[in-house]
Amino acid sequence: MLLALAEGYGSASLLQRANEFVVQNFHDLSMTPDFLDMPLGVLEVCLGSDSLSVPSEEVAVRSSLRWTSHDLQTRQRLLPRLLALLRLHHVPTHTLQALARTENILSGDQLCVSLVSDAVSRQTQLSGLLPDARPATTQSYIYIHKTEENGEIHHSFCYCLDTDQWRELPQGQGAGFSMTPDPSGSSLTSYAEKLFVTGGCRGNCCRTVRLHVAEPFHDATAEVWCYCPVTHTCTPAPDMGKPRTMHTAVTTLGRLYVLGGRTRGEREGAPSLMEVRI
Repeated sequence: MLLALAEGYGSASLLQRANEFVVQNFHDLSMTPDFLDMPLGVLEVCLGSDSLSVPSEEVAVRSSLRWTSHDLQTRQRLLPRLLALLRLHHVPTHTLQALARTENILSGDQLCVSLVSDAVSRQTQLSGLLPDARPATTQSYIYIHKTEENGEIHHSFCYCLDTDQWRELPQGQGAGFSMTPDPSGSSLTSYAEKLFVTGGCRGNCCRTVRLHVAEPFHDATAEVWCYCPVTHTCTPAPDMGKPRTMHTAVTTLGRLYVLGGRTRGEREGAPSLMEVRI
């Protein structure tokens, strides 16, 4: 109704405001019968907008499938065009694969199948470094982690600023055992909503920096781990190019960088890694 009114008046500014309203209220509008008659051009503007108001990318995908199914004969050929505007790699892998199996309008179109497959491949390649999430689908977190000197007792929590709730990071078997690795000498950094743990030493190296440096041997590891608060899981990411301990890790421009530290070997023989690695 609002869009029709704006078009009727022929006002570019009014039409722009109307489109902004649809983008900002997309989720609510998608639940109404009028959504099924939304013009293709307006739907494309919505799906391509960084400001699209949806609780998750999956909601945008399912809305697009519902819109397509409403007039399948006419709209089936438009679906690949819509999927290309969506950020399919932000939909959980198992959900994407389930949709590809159960939704005939997806499985019956080779281009759609290819787009879904590309999204799954991108998830694997980027290993959690997905820089283009829509702001409405993300939340802000504060991570707190402490490992006691014995290396056995862990305290790991994340606080969600949006919901004002605390959550304990995954725990394994036995009290105080964390499934989120935290070897001595490792480095923690965050990217988007995720927490990354890089490198560190295997074994029983002292956790105190001064004593760790003095250890006679550094059994450094190249392992990288990623904790996702959305799925509440901690999964391995691709290893670093070299084992590192006592290094620094930072994230910027869609990449995780590790700087400095020492690699595996005896204290006197383990060279300092002054170069920066991606």
